Amino acid sequence: MRFVIVSDSLTSSTGFGKQTRLLAFNLFNRGHEVFVIARQDKKCGCQEWDNCDTAKGPVEVLTEQFMDVACVEELIRIRRPDVILFLRNAKYLHQFNSSKLFAEAKTLLWYADENEAPTLSNASRAPHFPDNSLLPVSRAVASSLGQDKVAGVLYHGLDFSKIPVRREKTELRKLWSGRLGIELSSEEILLICAERNDVRKNWDATYALVRRVKDLMQHSRVRLLQLTSQTEKEPYFDLRLCGEFYQLGGSIIDLNGANRFFSDSDIYELLMLSDLRISCSGAEGFGLLSLEAAALLVPQVCVKLRAFAEYLGEDNKCLVEPFRLAVYPQDSFYYASKVYAIPEINRMADRVVELLTNSTLRNEVVEESYKKVRSTCNLPDVVDKLLEIIHGMPSPRMFA
Repeated sequence: MRFVIVSDSLTSSTGFGKQTRLLAFNLFNRGHEVFVIARQDKKCGCQEWDNCDTAKGPVEVLTEQFMDVACVEELIRIRRPDVILFLRNAKYLHQFNSSKLFAEAKTLLWYADENEAPTLSNASRAPHFPDNSLLPVSRAVASSLGQDKVAGVLYHGLDFSKIPVRREKTELRKLWSGRLGIELSSEEILLICAERNDVRKNWDATYALVRRVKDLMQHSRVRLLQLTSQTEKEPYFDLRLCGEFYQLGGSIIDLNGANRFFSDSDIYELLMLSDLRISCSGAEGFGLLSLEAAALLVPQVCVKLRAFAEYLGEDNKCLVEPFRLAVYPQDSFYYASKVYAIPEINRMADRVVELLTNSTLRNEVVEESYKKVRSTCNLPDVVDKLLEIIHGMPSPRMFA
């Protein structure tokens, strides 16, 4: 079959980019022809960019007109695909809810909506899409969509054959001390948080959590490895002021200084050299880094979001019930009509200390997390499920 995937670039470090890369190459290695339509930084109008040969791998078609529906539709039609797969955020996908593409090829939307709970009303969030066109990334996301719109739940995938062998913390800390120019002692406790800085990620709560852990472990040196970014289009936290407010001083190691770029392999090593990953995020469509940390056997403490419970385990001790849910009103400029979790800092801090000091509990959490994600998110199984859904779809009319 010939696939067209509309998503972030194959070279992107975003979650969408990673999933596109894994999916595109897995489909290609199974004998399918794969094109990826993605945005580019420099202007090229509405022209196609084929920068590799289909005999060698997926073809990437880069366009600056990525937000132009008509342009993207034309770039898709040029390829005459059997299957079209959109893998983007919900806001982007809704531009195509009345697209003629649904009648021209088997068209599916891998729907990752960043929402902890259903919308405030009982109405479906996707009323204008055709039936059986949506692939929500979790049952939690599916529950807030019209069930007749859902073709099936399709978890994000991870290629476990590419997960690196776990290395000793002492070895990795020595290596990264040289790279960063900062001593990472084998004696200190290193927490890590690697998430974009926007309001739903609750970076203020992350700082409050680190402060509380330091207070509980006064006889240990506790520091946070901070890997983050922000956009000008979304509200974000002033992390410098957060550091001053919580009196963290030299306890924050900002990994984004000096315009550093971190590859997937770098991030994996930073996770493995850390004692524990923390996340105070109040909403995730899926939360890819939680999946990766579990696969790397890195203990973590996260807010118990509904998607996490599906692939880490409902009773997994790494998940901590939130304090309450915050509601964004329907006329809110950002995240209208959504409900987000507010983390319970004291409860999370107690769990962090528990996992740091109780090796039996820590090993149980790591083992449970790994087994669960291996059974639900193994890439070949995810692709098998996708192909099963595609084969079960009726064939639309051919391109004119």
